[in-house]
Amino acid sequence: MTVISSRQRGSGPAKAAATFAIACAAAAASSPAWAVLGEPLAAASAHADMATLTQRAAYTVSTVTLETGTVVNEYAAPGGKVFAVSWRGPMPPDLTQLLGSYYTDYQTALAARQPGQHTRHLQLNSGRMMFEAGGHMRALRGSAYVPALVPQGLSLGELN
Repeated sequence: MTVISSRQRGSGPAKAAATFAIACAAAAASSPAWAVLGEPLAAASAHADMATLTQRAAYTVSTVTLETGTVVNEYAAPGGKVFAVSWRGPMPPDLTQLLGSYYTDYQTALAARQPGQHTRHLQLNSGRMMFEAGGHMRALRGSAYVPALVPQGLSLGELN
């Protein structure tokens, strides 16, 4: 079961009603999905199970809780394009869906690793995308971002 809740900072009655409408639309979606790295957030969100949406000056964060209990954060620039994703939970998300067209970059960088390279903490740089994952059984985490899409002046350390 996908957990759906909605909350916005600084919400008044009008924002609360809009937030409720978004949550209802997300709950009515028949197939679970989330935004895709490098793709517009709005197109994917129309069909997404959206858990939380937080508006910040430089980016928007959309949080999805998957049926597995894994929490996926999607970071979108003001124009709506997803520039970073992160996850934490007992199971990794479907990386083919989450990384979209950058999944081939992930596969190529993964194949280029040195034999015997430690895999408990994986860091990959494909040239177009940065990928990092680690953790241990039932406590996995990871993130990926496209440096060319990160809003100017944003420190990646601000993302949680």
